[in-house]
This record gives sequence, structure tokens and C-alpha cells, in this order.
Amino acid sequence: MQSCSCDLSLRQLEKSLLGRVSLTDMKVLDQKDLRILQALERMGGNASAPEIAETLTPTIPARTIRYRLSKLMERGILLPTFIQTCERKIGLGQQILVVQEYQKRSEDLEQLIRDLPLFYWYVPTHGKFDGHLIHSVYDVNDSDTVLKIAESMKSGGFIHDYYTFDILDYRTKKVDFSKYDPDGDWSWDWKNWIDTLQDDNQESSISAQAWCNDKNPISYDAIDIKLVRALKRDADMTISDLVALTDCSIAEVRDRIQRLRDKGVIKGYRRAYGFVGDLLWISCFLDIRDRVDSILEKLLELPFPGVLLLNSPSKFCLRLGMTTPHLKRFFQGFKKIRSDMNSYFFQFHLPDLVDSDFQDVFEFYEQDEGHWEIPASKYVAMVHDHQR
Repeated sequence: MQSCSCDLSLRQLEKSLLGRVSLTDMKVLDQKDLRILQALERMGGNASAPEIAETLTPTIPARTIRYRLSKLMERGILLPTFIQTCERKIGLGQQILVVQEYQKRSEDLEQLIRDLPLFYWYVPTHGKFDGHLIHSVYDVNDSDTVLKIAESMKSGGFIHDYYTFDILDYRTKKVDFSKYDPDGDWSWDWKNWIDTLQDDNQESSISAQAWCNDKNPISYDAIDIKLVRALKRDADMTISDLVALTDCSIAEVRDRIQRLRDKGVIKGYRRAYGFVGDLLWISCFLDIRDRVDSILEKLLELPFPGVLLLNSPSKFCLRLGMTTPHLKRFFQGFKKIRSDMNSYFFQFHLPDLVDSDFQDVFEFYEQDEGHWEIPASKYVAMVHDHQR
């Protein structure tokens, strides 16, 4: 599949494709499985079997929930818990770079993308741009890093054109298993969704303007970076493990983790699913002029896996995975909100699986000097070296 991080992290969303479980495999699920998955999705990825049992009516015993969760993991339908974080709050920005390649230099371009360590994930794409959709990191104190690299790629003849999307934050769409049909696809009332796209009656649960507030980095140090990196690697790490890693007291580790939560660095826990191998993934880049909050609310109603990425109070990237029949209905509905847009374009992700190297980006943090070291000049020079 395809992906980003900013959380799903975006990386995890796309990484869930690695399970290679098809929608056909999902037919083994029954209503009890779906109720358990729906509760887990609602409560967060680290909810325990007893906690899930308390929320279900009619009840399902905790031991049954525990057994069924273990079986779902054995079959690759349910993947391990991961932690969602906003690295921007600790000085590490993220951008999407979509490039239009020169066909004759396609192999050279892919090798260049692989060799640039700040490009931690990419996928072939078609749409307004035919080439690659790339996720990159940068030091928030040098926000032009990706732009400078893209310009050098263009002047060096690797790409013809490009588009950048700076990610301020993201919001993972919850998968609505109550709308999932055990026969192997979502059961969604497209007619009602399309008919109500232009309604502004319901109160929106999202405010784009408020979402943009408080996105500046907090004060942080090397220990905070260690904690975030460790939890990204293994969301199930214990306090004892983190104490041993940081050489801090139990109280300090707990206080630091709580502060990272309070400041929005740690956003929560999620589970990824391995059933998306048959889905077509698309990134919708939207510049919304009118009814911003209402449109976002309707887009987030969709039951499919996905993520909404924030750039500004009007600019967003909605990433969704669905089967072709659903995608056709989505485009039918989108026609009704085109007049509310300043501009928009779509990028289809090709099914090449490229594993994310996001864990490696923490190597950019210089512990002794206390800052991120991602110099644009170094990577522009690498682009020049690939021209030879």
C-alpha cells in the first residue's frame, strides 16, 4: 500500500499492507469479531480484553475476547499496537513531496530517492503528477530543506515538476467495523452520504482553524527524543524498559511521558490491520474555500481506513483506501463539493510495497549539541553526485 507518518502514524497505515491479508481473507470474520474490532478501534489500540468486555452489550467474556484477538493476530488481520506521535512538536517537521518524473530517468530517480536518508517512505503514483509520492523529514528551523532538494532534482534533470505539502498535524480516520460486511467489503449508504454532502445542519466535530493552533515545538531534550524513539519502535515497552534505556528514575520517566502526552507529542495508541491488500489507495490534495469544517466532517464520516493531513486552515490531504466500486461512488459525491474548492488534485498510489525507514530519522538528532542535523547543502550535493 501506500503511506505517510505523521502518525497513522501514516507510516503504520500504509505499513499495514505488509500483512498481505486480502478482503477475501476477511470473510472468516463473524459479527462477534467485528464487534470486538469496533470496540478496540473506538477505545484505542492498547485497550485490554477486560476493558473491551465492559463496553459490549450484549456482553462477550474477556477470555473470549482475548482468544479472538490472538487468533486475529495469528491470521494477520490484527497487527501490533503502535503509538501515534507528532514529531513536529519536538522539532522534526514532515513534508510530502510529489514529483513528476522524466520517464527516461525513472530508474535514476528511484535510486536517488532511496539514497537520500531524509526521504523515509515513498510510493509510485499516477495522477496530476506521474512519478513518486515521497514522505520526508526536515529540521523545523530550516523549513526550506525539502524545497531546496526538489529544486536541485529538477535542475539536475531527475524530475520535471513537483509539489510540496507541509504536514502540521494529522488525524487518523477510525475504521468503522459496524459498516463492514463479513462477506468481504464495507456496506455504506452512498446515496445518503452524497445527498447530504451540501447539508450544513449538523454541528461539526472539527474546526480547521482551531486545529492549526499550537503547532510550534515544545522545549525538549535528548531524553525526550529517546523516549519517543523507543515507543515508536515498540509501543508495549514497559516503564522499567524505559528507565533502563534513559537511566532516569521511574518518577521522571512517568512525568516525562505524561508531559509528552499533555503537549501533544504523544497523540495516542492505535492498531493497524492487515486486510487492506485489496484496497486502492488515493491521496486527495484539497484547498477548500467554503464550508471547510462541514466538508471535513462529511469526509471523515466515510467508514474506510484513512488519514487526514493538515497543512493550513484551508489545505488538507485526505488519504483513503477502498475498493474500486466504492471509489467510483466517492468521485460521484466529490462532484457535489467541487464548487467549494479553490483547487484540488488526486494521486493514486501504485501497489508497490516499500517499507518505511522512519525509525532511522531519529539518527538525525545530535544528542551532544541538542538539535536536529539535516543540512540541505549535504543532500543537494548528493543530488549533484547522482548526476555524474
